[in-house]
Amino acid sequence: MRGAGIFGDIAVGLSSVTSDQVACGDARMIQAGDAAYGELVATVTAVNPQAGQDEVTIRFAWAAIHGTAMLLIDGPLAATGGRAEDV
Repeated sequence: MRGAGIFGDIAVGLSSVTSDQVACGDARMIQAGDAAYGELVATVTAVNPQAGQDEVTIRFAWAAIHGTAMLLIDGPLAATGGRAEDV
């Protein structure tokens, strides 16, 4: 399943990584998380250069994407077939 654009792709990628995988020091998971975070920062910066420098804004965007991914995959939005473009 792929998301709609970069935010959808990040959301799908983030939803596949659990905190246990990162906490145990799995280098592949840490690298994937770092790459996803870098994409998020780049995307926010492309939309608003000042916001891309604000850690609170970046964390808010991360939380919004993660929440949307979880709702699409496991929650009430799963009825859409997990398609970000349908939200």
